Amino acid sequence: MRIYRSFFLRSAIGCVLLLAVCLAGCQVIAGDPPAQQARVTATATRTVPSWTPVPTFTPPSNASTGCNRAPVARNGVTVPQAIVAEGSLRSYSLHIPSGYTPTHPTPLVIVLHGHDGNPQNIEEYTRFSQLADADDVLVAYPQGVIGPDKQSGWNTYGPTTYEDRSVNDVAFIGDVITQIEQTMCVDQTRVYAAGFSNGGGLVGVLACQLAGRIAAFAAVSGQFFFPLPGGCHPARPVPIMEFHGTSDTVVPYNGTSLTASIPAWIRGWTATDRCASDPATFFDEADVVGQEWTNCARGSVVIHYRIQDGGHTWPGSPLPSKAGRTTHTISATPLIWEFFSEHHL
Repeated sequence: MRIYRSFFLRSAIGCVLLLAVCLAGCQVIAGDPPAQQARVTATATRTVPSWTPVPTFTPPSNASTGCNRAPVARNGVTVPQAIVAEGSLRSYSLHIPSGYTPTHPTPLVIVLHGHDGNPQNIEEYTRFSQLADADDVLVAYPQGVIGPDKQSGWNTYGPTTYEDRSVNDVAFIGDVITQIEQTMCVDQTRVYAAGFSNGGGLVGVLACQLAGRIAAFAAVSGQFFFPLPGGCHPARPVPIMEFHGTSDTVVPYNGTSLTASIPAWIRGWTATDRCASDPATFFDEADVVGQEWTNCARGSVVIHYRIQDGGHTWPGSPLPSKAGRTTHTISATPLIWEFFSEHHL
């Protein structure tokens, strides 16, 4: 019996000691020093803070609905894209700049190929994708439809022998902009359009009909059928730039029975933009003269580069051309982007 009483006595003493330790950890003993009392009280009254979610990205007002979404492809590549426009399956290529981030609204440039062209050759000819990588710009290269002459092109209200009048290319370009804005993070106040030859002609049409969505326009060796059916009534005065060679045999500088002369086309835009001043020559070097019409309504401007003896070419392009001499006094691509960068909606 002694063994069992000793066992139970030791157990009872152990339980008492354990209870004392527990109580000491949970409350202040009257004889504790003040510092220890404060420490214990703080331990006893500390609460676990409630969980606060990490703030999400709030797009600015100029950002498209595609912001904060995964891009359609990796950065630094050009990818084909399909789109249904006006009930027809169409396509374009989209270049995503190497520095693209889906939380940063990015400018978008639409670049339009010439007659019998395609997105690949206008991308290579203009080098716009290289500029895009350097300056963080999205670039779209739409594909024109095959016309009656079995070659690709745009409906700019020219001869029906090679333009399909049933195609609404203004609506198509608008749909391309919308799709890119829905899938990529686009600065909707900084959408621009540039084009070559027949594509330059479409730029002129877009300036008349899509100025509410496109901030500025640039045409190189543009073919302009002017006046347009129904006239030209842009939603606002538009900044516009044009490059043209005086020896262009494809789209003559002085016009034809079907196309407007370049000086007449420029005068039309200075009147539309309500420019109050005569042109100022801001560049005169070698074979190129640059003129600028300022004091236009709502800060718009008209700029024209006249290339003496220049052919049907893109100024500054490193690629050879069979359509006449290419000037290297200036380079159209960086000049166009510099011009675009100065304007927004």
